[in-house]
Amino acid sequence: MNPSKIAILGTGYVGLVAGACFAENGREVTCIDNDEAKIEALKTGQIPFYEPGLADLVTKNWKNGRLRFTTDTAEAMRDNDILFIAVGTPTGEDGSTDLSQIESAVEAVGRGLDREMLIVFKSTVPVGTTLRMKERLRSVSTASLHVAFNPEFLRQGSAVNDFMNPDRTIIGVEDQSVAELLEELYMSFVSPQAPLIVCDIASAEMTKYAANSMLATKISFINDFANLCQSVGADIEVVRHGIGFDKRIGTQFLNPGIGFGGSCFPKDLKSVVHVAGEQGEPMPLLRAVLEINQRMRSQFVKTVENHFGSLEGRTLAMWGLSFKPNSDDLREAPSVDIVRMLLEKGAKVRAYDPKAMERARQVIGEGIVYCKDAYGACEDADAVLLVTEWSEFRTPDWGRLAELLKSPVFFDGRNIFKPENMIRRGFTYYSIGRPPRLAESSRNLSSVDFKKGKG
Repeated sequence: MNPSKIAILGTGYVGLVAGACFAENGREVTCIDNDEAKIEALKTGQIPFYEPGLADLVTKNWKNGRLRFTTDTAEAMRDNDILFIAVGTPTGEDGSTDLSQIESAVEAVGRGLDREMLIVFKSTVPVGTTLRMKERLRSVSTASLHVAFNPEFLRQGSAVNDFMNPDRTIIGVEDQSVAELLEELYMSFVSPQAPLIVCDIASAEMTKYAANSMLATKISFINDFANLCQSVGADIEVVRHGIGFDKRIGTQFLNPGIGFGGSCFPKDLKSVVHVAGEQGEPMPLLRAVLEINQRMRSQFVKTVENHFGSLEGRTLAMWGLSFKPNSDDLREAPSVDIVRMLLEKGAKVRAYDPKAMERARQVIGEGIVYCKDAYGACEDADAVLLVTEWSEFRTPDWGRLAELLKSPVFFDGRNIFKPENMIRRGFTYYSIGRPPRLAESSRNLSSVDFKKGKG
């Protein structure tokens, strides 16, 4: 089998990033999708989602012939020996993983499978799914078949860099020949600092869930302590720096805020909890992680409501709608729940996001006002709610902002500003885990200035 030519079924976030990066690395890649309009758009460089650097990579490699797009799965299978499956695995209402797209992909592959081929599953799936899909393929084809599981660890907003410079590459296989083939495919991405880890398929499937569960746990951990700091008068920023310099703990994913969202963390945690429940394992830690994450959103709205007494008739400017910066993704985004709660309490919302406005219209609807920029959102608003920490929100014209607002009130859901600076600018300022009264006293605590660029 030839690892220099590969096919990827699914042109969503994972499949398209992988395809473009493999092509950039010199492989010949055929990306497959059953959406003809999407395929035609990709040929003209139109990317169906926002990811920095991806559009240029796709256009470049399509023009030089290393990246192709087609709707014909059978044709792509004839021309390539390795096929990656990278389709969606959303969460069902009960927390289970919806495998219908995987099953449809396997059916399409099975119909065209008439020679030896390696099928690599890249979609996040519950443990045991890869081997079950292998049995499905064997039920419809007698061709020589190999399967592997190769999880992705891409962060939205930096996915291209993450693929090109991975922390590690994990491949779950059944036999050494498949391992050697995938080692050759990933050879240029591997280094002593970024090893390739070969293991059994079940362990590879579980590693993906364990990684995301650990990162989500760190976020909910620091947010739970932020709530406690708020109650007892401590400063969560001091606390997180105090523990972060412990090398056993580290600083990453210890940023207090209104919680995590996106296509991975919520979905994967719910899937783990559901699968564990079927095995009689209660997973109380991950259940608490999800509960804390949801509570951060309602608590943020409660802070806004407590300031005004009532939100009936109040106009609130919302800065940021995507679940994180450098993405237009609103899946499980805190903004969606926050907008819903604000509207239920009678508030009016004027929102702006640098990249997610069109997706927000599809997800949130027309119940809010979508503004052309951050300042437009603040016109005649009673306060600003910072929900997503886009770079352009870090250095606003504070004088202009104060003039636009009915009153200079700022609710910082991501702790990107220093309380003492906000008070000096004349704002009533709320953040996560930092009681307002600390802002005055912190002016004299120069030893707590960690020089992390907070405005």
